[in-house]
Formats: sequence, C-alpha cells, structure tokens
Amino acid sequence: MSSTYKTENLGLNNWIGSDTPEMEDFNRDNDLIETAVSQHTSDETSHITEAERNKWNNYIYTYTYPGNGNTSRTVDAQCPFDAEFCIVFTDGRSIKDTGSSSQSRNNFGVAVKGSYTLGLRLNQDNTLTVSQSSTAAYSNEFACFNALNSVYVAVFFRSV
Repeated sequence: MSSTYKTENLGLNNWIGSDTPEMEDFNRDNDLIETAVSQHTSDETSHITEAERNKWNNYIYTYTYPGNGNTSRTVDAQCPFDAEFCIVFTDGRSIKDTGSSSQSRNNFGVAVKGSYTLGLRLNQDNTLTVSQSSTAAYSNEFACFNALNSVYVAVFFRSV
C-alpha cells in the first residue's frame, strides 16, 4: 500500500505510522527522484556547462617562460582559451632599453592573431613565436623576447 500522504512537489510517499510501505513504493519514489534530478541537471537554460563557465569566467591567462637565447623559438603557454591578443614583457626590465648608439632593445610587445609586433607573433594554435635579435631587426630596433637568463611574462586575452 502506498502512503497516506504525498510530498507536494514530486509526489513522493510520506508515510504515517499505520501505513505499510512496500518495495514498489520505494522504487517509484526513486524513479521520480531520478527523473526530476536528471531533467533539472540537463536543463541548459537553468544550468550552464563547464565549458560555458570557463569561457565566461576565464578571459585572462598569464604565463611565464625563461629566455634561452635562441634567435627564434615557439612557446606553448597552454592557454586554456582561444586568445585574441597577447602582451609579452621582460620581467624587471623597462619597456625599452636604449643603448649608446641609439639602439633600442624592445622588452615589450603586443601580438594579435593575424598580426604581430617586432619579434613576437601569436599563432593560430595559441602558441607564441618569440625572437631575440643579435642585429637590428628594423632600423635600430632589436627584438628582446628570448634573451638568455631573462624571464618573460605573457598575458593572453580573449574577447568577452
């Protein structure tokens, strides 16, 4: 025999002392609970997916890498989203160092997918191609994004 009373929302059994619960009552209640919870958790209007949550919440990602002195290298920052642009700077250095012969060593750069600055490129796969110039790359400008014994900070951004 099912219960004398039922719960308001799901209609689950709500027994009183004189009721005699039976296995089928418990199974019916479990089926009602399973159906209600399943419908609720799969409702993407009421709930967002983990991918959506990450997309909306994570719009800045920071990564550091050590320079190895090579003239060019690809850095995989493992950015968790599709970055729109990136800035890179040398930790503890000014944006630009100017030498005695008016040479400018650039320690700061911005890269946008499909475009780049001197010595810095944001690739379609979210990797960075960074360069270290031993000769002027343009006029008296040197790219300094991979100097040996320097640490670089890369900040990736996605559109919100």
